[in-house]
Amino acid sequence: MAAAAAGADADAELEFEFFPIIRRYKSGRVERFMNVDPLPAGTDPATGVISKDVVIDPAVGLWARLFLPPGARQGKLPVVVYYHGGAYVVGSAADPFTHHYLNGLAAEAGDSLRDRGVWYYEKLKASGYAGEVDLLESMGEGHVFFCMDPHGEKAREMQARILSFLRK
Repeated sequence: MAAAAAGADADAELEFEFFPIIRRYKSGRVERFMNVDPLPAGTDPATGVISKDVVIDPAVGLWARLFLPPGARQGKLPVVVYYHGGAYVVGSAADPFTHHYLNGLAAEAGDSLRDRGVWYYEKLKASGYAGEVDLLESMGEGHVFFCMDPHGEKAREMQARILSFLRK
């Protein structure tokens, strides 16, 4: 009985607190306050980036999330190792903030979509295609900027232009 009571006391007695991030109790129990729902790995429909979780050490739960840029299925790829700023206490690559950042980074790192889009536009226009051809480019904006700030001025301008084209 005494051992159980001592264990219960250690489970309630704080050893360290860095509020609002983490609390550690004498029993070893850890309480994290900044938990967010993780995002699953998979294909991002906006960018075409594919992410995949890989278990490195199942004994301690160590894993990594890989991000593959669109169109980069063959050949050698550069590798970026990104350590998030959670001090190995909070956060992970599955957190929405980190996942979206790394997804965007991978998309831009492997982003040959702009060049392909311009090439396609020029070829289609020169082909004698009877329909209307237009090239929409948002200068000075990053890939999928409209997803990151859909209510921003440039995103609203782009949406208006697309809608104008579709309504012709």
